[in-house]
Amino acid sequence: VAELKRSGEEVSLHYCVDSLEYQKAIDLGFEGYPGLLLENSAHEKVLDVFMRRLPPRERRDFGKYLEAIRLPQNSQFSDFALLGYSGAKLPDDNFDIIHPFENVEGPCELLTKIAGFRYYDGVKEIENIQIGMVAQLATEPNNPNDSHAVQVLLNGTHLGYINRVQAPSIGSWIQKKRKISTFIERKNGTLESPQVYLFIAVD
Repeated sequence: VAELKRSGEEVSLHYCVDSLEYQKAIDLGFEGYPGLLLENSAHEKVLDVFMRRLPPRERRDFGKYLEAIRLPQNSQFSDFALLGYSGAKLPDDNFDIIHPFENVEGPCELLTKIAGFRYYDGVKEIENIQIGMVAQLATEPNNPNDSHAVQVLLNGTHLGYINRVQAPSIGSWIQKKRKISTFIERKNGTLESPQVYLFIAVD
């Protein structure tokens, strides 16, 4: 529904008012990010707003936080990059910042939530899905809703999809036959809305 853009040291937010996802969000009652009203399609100097979602670097356990999101404790990332890699996810809301990984040609790693998990067959097997299990990714070019769709499979069971933002990049890596390792990283959420995360490493 929006993009965070960096220009030098400044970060701005731009609502994607012409996108289908934005219109769907509005229909579902989306009122904009708190303090960044929809009346303005662009907001300047927003980095501090989103950094409040992350633990401060000064915390003694900040290194453990980095490890929890698969980043080395001694990582030297800018605040903007950290927002992308962490997703700025809080346990009590559904907000997420998603790094698109556009034009990434070298090796990379990402941690991402399986989109739509509760709507597909994997939700029936949630108790049998274990951390570290190897998952598979498959493009779905004939998907009527999104030709860039990438399925997530576990031993032939459809768990859901890669989110729409990262699917084009991951689909491109699959088509180029890059080596992609995909593992179940963690499970959380509630019984009514379980969530499963993947760790993806691309060589």
